[in-house]
Amino acid sequence: MFKQTASLKKTGGALAVAAGVLGILATQLMFVLEGMDSMRESQDFATLVVFELGTVVLSFLTAASGAVSMSTRSRIPGALLIIAAIIAAFLGGPLVAFFMAVALAGGVMVLIGDNRLELNTAQGQTPAPSRTS
Repeated sequence: MFKQTASLKKTGGALAVAAGVLGILATQLMFVLEGMDSMRESQDFATLVVFELGTVVLSFLTAASGAVSMSTRSRIPGALLIIAAIIAAFLGGPLVAFFMAVALAGGVMVLIGDNRLELNTAQGQTPAPSRTS
C-alpha cells in the first residue's frame, strides 16, 4: 500500500505534465487550422487569438501544476490542475479537450494519492508490517 499511494500522486503529476505539453501543441495546431478560416473577418480573428492565447496559458498552467504536485504535500496544485484543465477544455477545440481530459484524470490521481506514508518513511520511520495469512 505504501508504494501505490506514493506512485499514484507522482503518476498523476507526470500524466498532467505530458497532457499539458501536448495541449499546448494541440492549441497551436487548432489555431493554425481555425485561423485560416477566420482570417478574412478581423473581429472573429481577434476573438480566436484571445481564446487560443488563454488556452495556451491554461495548458502551461496545467503542465506546471502537474510538475509541482509531484513533489509537494499540499493538494492545492492538484485542485488548480483540475480547474485549469476544465477551463482549457472549454476554450480550446476538440483536440485540446481530449488532452485536457487526460490532464483532468491526472489531477484526480493527484488528489486521490496520499503522501502521509511517504513522509513517515522519509523521516526514518519504517511502515508497520502488514499481517497477511
